Amino acid sequence: MAYPQIEVGPVKIYGPSENLVIQAEININGNRFQYPYLNNVHWLRVGPGMATASYEIPRSELYEIVITMKTKNLRTNVQNEFGSQEHVTIGGNQVPYNGEYRLYEIQRGDVKAANVSASISYSLRNKR
Repeated sequence: MAYPQIEVGPVKIYGPSENLVIQAEININGNRFQYPYLNNVHWLRVGPGMATASYEIPRSELYEIVITMKTKNLRTNVQNEFGSQEHVTIGGNQVPYNGEYRLYEIQRGDVKAANVSASISYSLRNKR
């Protein structure tokens, strides 16, 4: 029997990405998934060939997706948060579906940058 799955990654940073690592949280219909999700791996280096991750998700008529992300500069140890007002809704009948989730750097509390700061590719598929 086929079951739904989301694959996330890679991440694109629009600006300097040298020495950056990321961690993201993917929320699908209230189910939260951490990227990266390997044991003892809490951050993932940004760059060509970065790993993707796949998660089995509960079957649904609608998939509501919200993604947030943090970056950390390995040289300075400075962390930044990214979010979006975008809440993607995908009908179960639209699967398979490919998308790119746009993220904005959160500056000074809850103020978001005006331009897209990063994006995460994702796809919904039925896997056997």
